[in-house]
Amino acid sequence: TANAMPADRLACLDAGMNEHVGKPFDLNALVAVLLTLTGRKAAVPPVDTTPMTTFEQVDVAAALNRLGGNKALYLRTLKSFLNDSSGAAQQLEDLLREARRDDAARQLHTLKGLAATIGATPLAAAVARAESLVKSDAPALPLAAGMAEMQATLSATIAALGRVIKELADALPPEPAPAQATIAPDVEKFLQDLQELSDLLRDSDMGAMAKLEQIKAAHGAHQAQLKALDEAIGMLDFAAALRHCQHLTQKLNSKG
Repeated sequence: TANAMPADRLACLDAGMNEHVGKPFDLNALVAVLLTLTGRKAAVPPVDTTPMTTFEQVDVAAALNRLGGNKALYLRTLKSFLNDSSGAAQQLEDLLREARRDDAARQLHTLKGLAATIGATPLAAAVARAESLVKSDAPALPLAAGMAEMQATLSATIAALGRVIKELADALPPEPAPAQATIAPDVEKFLQDLQELSDLLRDSDMGAMAKLEQIKAAHGAHQAQLKALDEAIGMLDFAAALRHCQHLTQKLNSKG
């Protein structure tokens, strides 16, 4: 939850919840909570400790720490953020012009959480101020100033993220080249791989990300069909990814 104040935690526990995890969540802390609640033992995963460049708009070290040092996951998260935020400023401007302040506040709240997760601390702060102005029905001039500050910070953040993404991509091993689309697809093996991916998605297993990369490399002829699935997994929306995976499986089976 984004309601991360101590009073929010107490309210959740008083209401009968057995734990409270605030956003932006720390991956190691979240895993520790889940392991405790499920009675499992912790395993220590290997972590890439190669230092990253310091960027003014993005606290890369803090973001990587929250993600357990997983640079590949961080890279995918950054790419998804860039894709989702590219039209955010225009969408917010349209919502406010149409006096849809509740919708604008919800979009700002989502953007704030995403910015905090990727380590874009100045952006998260600017969005929080804009969200507060929208929710408080601030007059036009203060609201316009707050939105202008948020948009300027978003532009600076997007520029910085381009550099972060390049450094991450250079630091990671190259992805295997996809199989040539001219090769006849092995539909039976593709269906088997999709079933394995579905099982991972159903269990919310992060191994789904690696499995998808394996599928993309092995089944180049199906790249277009995998686009929606790839985007959902990139956004860590495993529920949507599972639906895409099941739909694709049904479609392939109906052709057989």
